[in-house]
Amino acid sequence: MTVFELAAAGVLAIALAAPAAAQEDPNLTGWPAPEPQARESSSGAYGSGSQDLWIAATQFTGKERGTDPDLDYAGAHYYTATGATNARYYAQIPLPSGAQIQLIQCFVQDASAVNDVTLTYQKYTHNVSTNVPAAVVVRSWSSTGATGYQQPTLVVSAAEGAVRYTVGPDRFLYYLAAEISGDTRLRGCRIQWALTVSPGPAIATFPNDVPTTSPFFRFVEAMVASGLTTGCAPASFCPNDAVTRGQLAVFLSVALGLHFPQ
Repeated sequence: MTVFELAAAGVLAIALAAPAAAQEDPNLTGWPAPEPQARESSSGAYGSGSQDLWIAATQFTGKERGTDPDLDYAGAHYYTATGATNARYYAQIPLPSGAQIQLIQCFVQDASAVNDVTLTYQKYTHNVSTNVPAAVVVRSWSSTGATGYQQPTLVVSAAEGAVRYTVGPDRFLYYLAAEISGDTRLRGCRIQWALTVSPGPAIATFPNDVPTTSPFFRFVEAMVASGLTTGCAPASFCPNDAVTRGQLAVFLSVALGLHFPQ
């Protein structure tokens, strides 16, 4: 490992440890200060501040039953299951592994005295060793009454919201399900989520200078697990070495996967 890795680790550690408001300082960006846990992104920004993923009703294309109708446009980009009662539709949640889902807020029109829009956050599991699949319903919630436009919201716990695609022999996929009737409508759902840094392992890779008690331990170990560093010597990371701007450019380009057309 060359010395440029230390500075990058420090820079990333400070950025990742800073609260979302500090990372979005309006004096630096020129934008108004965001509400807590409300930074918007469609593809996944860098850093660990909260951001939004939007899943439109048109993305709910998987049908529970073959007899369920396709969703029909119902005005103002709301969609309805014409002629159906509690027809269920699915949309995959395309978040990166390591993401943390914090809440799911959906936008519906429920003026029905009979039917509600029932929503479910689901995790599907498949064990590759036993070849046994399983569907886990994590949480369900719904619109209520017949008050018209509603925003049914689910606050997701840390354990429920941790997105992992591979854990030992288990493989996971994450979905939203929506039950829509002919007299209810769905516009879509907003998923508030954040990137996370992996917790450190039980044993330090660089016990000589980055032991488990080091404030940089978790961040350095995350770099090791990502293949970004192998250290400067056996069992050493050299955290006090100096860094050049050239070395920092190499490290950040590799870490972020920066590229340009050839």
